[in-house]
Amino acid sequence: MKIILQKPVDKLGVPGDVVDVADGYARNYLMPRGLAVQATKGGVKHVESLKRAHSTRVDAAKAEAERILAAAKADIDQQVSRAKEMLREQVASLAVAGAEKILRREVDAKAHAELLEGIKRQL
Repeated sequence: MKIILQKPVDKLGVPGDVVDVADGYARNYLMPRGLAVQATKGGVKHVESLKRAHSTRVDAAKAEAERILAAAKADIDQQVSRAKEMLREQVASLAVAGAEKILRREVDAKAHAELLEGIKRQL
């Protein structure tokens, strides 16, 4: 007997599956417990349309998840880049301050712009 499962059944299938089982098993166990209903032409077509609709929704959800994941990764990369640049600038200013103390004179940022940019690149 062909049946349409309504609930998951171990070693048989998941809801919506159309399976062929022994008549007694279907009538005496599966149907009375609400685990399955008898398969009809209309029921089988309905199950197939439900499965197609479900797979369409799943595919759309996966595509949306991938889009969100890609956007999040791009945002993370951008923030990491900004954080690295800010850290380079802070380290460069600390290096200049240390150099001023060692040399015991002030370093002019305008006059030594090339030197300061070189330090930032090296860091």
